[in-house]
Amino acid sequence: MRCLAKEAGVARPKESMWIPASGRTGFVTPRIQRLVDSSCFGLVRHPGANAGTAGRRPMGRSWPAPHKLFLAGHCDTVPVTMPSEIGIGERGVMGAPRSHFSRPDIVRTVTNDGGQPHRMLRLIHTADVHLGARHDDLGEQAAAQRERQFAAFKAAIDLALTEKVDLFLIAGDLFDSNVQPRRSVERVAAEVKRLVDARIRTVLIPGTHDVYDRASIYRAYDLAGLAGSQIDDDMVTLLVPERPSVHLTSCDVVVHGPVFATKRAPHSPLQGLDVTADRSAAHWSIGLVHGSIAIPGKTEHDEVVITTEEIAATGLHYLALGHWHSAQTGKAGAVTYAYAGAPEPIALNQ
Repeated sequence: MRCLAKEAGVARPKESMWIPASGRTGFVTPRIQRLVDSSCFGLVRHPGANAGTAGRRPMGRSWPAPHKLFLAGHCDTVPVTMPSEIGIGERGVMGAPRSHFSRPDIVRTVTNDGGQPHRMLRLIHTADVHLGARHDDLGEQAAAQRERQFAAFKAAIDLALTEKVDLFLIAGDLFDSNVQPRRSVERVAAEVKRLVDARIRTVLIPGTHDVYDRASIYRAYDLAGLAGSQIDDDMVTLLVPERPSVHLTSCDVVVHGPVFATKRAPHSPLQGLDVTADRSAAHWSIGLVHGSIAIPGKTEHDEVVITTEEIAATGLHYLALGHWHSAQTGKAGAVTYAYAGAPEPIALNQ
């Protein structure tokens, strides 16, 4: 696969090791990331798993599970430290384009600013699940691949419950299209309800396949209501043009998810977003965007395009991205961003 990282002005990271999770061949445990405000950033491999795979999946590739992140905030609880973390310090810390970057290896940058012990905001970020994809190119194997996609989404829910995270983020294209049978939506809602029952907040945005137009699946079905979220709670939040952000007071976080009611954005969704102007609402500021990072000569015709300069100007603690189907992480100014990648292949050429 061609890497366009240098064309984007980003150094290409080294390949990392991918580890199969127990219970199903091909699923992989996520990389663990720690971010201590803007002063510390690290990636480590997941502990306690064996390298290698027990077999090849039909499309011949193992794909990344969701990003699992721990954001350390100014609270009064000492963070939990994973036993095999490396170099983080004592306090712890189809249609979308294919990958423009490679997978990151371990990155260790440690700066101790001498502050008080932090409590972590724990979140999982997934995207591009493309539930209900037709897979016309797979013939008789299409139904089996759809089930693998749903199983990948269920595995992400399982991980959120196991890790007892605070926040579950879906950065667009949960569904492959806006035309889905009610039973499929109810099946997804039943999984999200498991998070609701565990008091884990879910925030999602539409993508370019499940776009929030007049025919949107999110207009046809009340996913939050089907999942058991009530009107007066914040357990499941769909961010839409009329509601581009949500303040989750229980997590001390504001999640910004600027989206449009058209597939092609009239302008960058990050235009004018600067959270540094007011940090009083919440300690943490997280962004959700479904789109491409601009690469000259490569992304001019994409529906939603942002730039690294715009990412840096937001002042976000973390930007959760969707649309590119391979996992990758980068930094723009003080803002760390990441594509979670599609948990299952969406086309034979991916």
